[in-house]
Amino acid sequence: MSNLTKVLLVDDDPSTRHLFEAVLEYHNIQLMIAGSESEAVECLKETSPDIIVLDIVLPGKDGYKVLKTLRATPQCQCPVIATTAYYTLDSLPEFVQRGFDGYLLKPIHPENLVQYLEGVVGG
Repeated sequence: MSNLTKVLLVDDDPSTRHLFEAVLEYHNIQLMIAGSESEAVECLKETSPDIIVLDIVLPGKDGYKVLKTLRATPQCQCPVIATTAYYTLDSLPEFVQRGFDGYLLKPIHPENLVQYLEGVVGG
């Protein structure tokens, strides 16, 4: 039995949203979607996800700043992982150094998604 039941995805990209919807629905995992920092904070006020997946490139504010806001929210008691298509091999350690618990690189591979999220939540 998985210890992963709720995921909050903070991403404005429709294709990423659809991929998460399809994969998590198949695994009976609840998905909440926010397209901005304010939507993510509102979601956190209503529920406690097991993990947050946060895009680094959001309209108006980068994911590093959004991460600080989420971490300052008392309801944010879960791991937060970064996701981005814009990276170099040198930038990968920066995600963890700047406070993320892990990262997913786009394009996201659906066959490994749930296993990776469960590993971060369980680890």
